Amino acid sequence: MWEYNHYNPDVLCHYGVKGMKWGHRRAQKYANKAQLVRASAREMDAKAQRAFTKSGAAKYTQRANAMRDAAKIYDQKSKGTYSSKAVKLNDKAKRYKDTAQEWSKMAEKANNKGKLTKATKYNQIAQDQRARAQKYEQRAKNIIARKIKSKQVIKDIDTTSRERGRKEIEKIKKRLQS
Repeated sequence: MWEYNHYNPDVLCHYGVKGMKWGHRRAQKYANKAQLVRASAREMDAKAQRAFTKSGAAKYTQRANAMRDAAKIYDQKSKGTYSSKAVKLNDKAKRYKDTAQEWSKMAEKANNKGKLTKATKYNQIAQDQRARAQKYEQRAKNIIARKIKSKQVIKDIDTTSRERGRKEIEKIKKRLQS
C-alpha cells in the first residue's frame, strides 16, 4: 500500500504558484532597461544638438524627454515603488493643473479688458482646478507610500523569520549533541 513520505531528500518540491518561473530577477531587468533607455536619450540629445533646423532639434529633444520618462518608470519598477494607479493619478493632476493655468490666463485677459465679474469667475474655476490637482497628487503620494511601507513590512517579516529559523536550528543541534 502507498504511504505518504513527509521527508524524502531525493524529491524536490515546489510549493509556489503553479507555472511560476524560478530565479527571475525583475528588479535587475528593469535597472538594465533604465540604463539602456538613458543612453538612448543621451544619443537623442546629441542628435538634437547636431540638427540643422529647429523642428529637427525639437523632434529629437521630445524623443529624449520621452526616453527619460521611460527610464524613470523602469527605475521605479526596479525599486518596487512603481504603481500604474499612481501614474494615472499624477497624469490627471497634471491635466487639472494645465486647465487651471488656462483659466488663469483667461481671467487675466478678462481683467485687462475691465470685465471683473468674468475675471473673478475664471479665477474661482482656476482655484477649483488647482485644488483637484492637489487632491490627485496627494492620492498618488499615498499609494506610493503604502507600497513602500508594505515592502518594508515584508522585509522586516523576512528578517525576523530568518532569525527564528536560525534559533530553531541551534536548538535542534543542541538537542542532537546532548
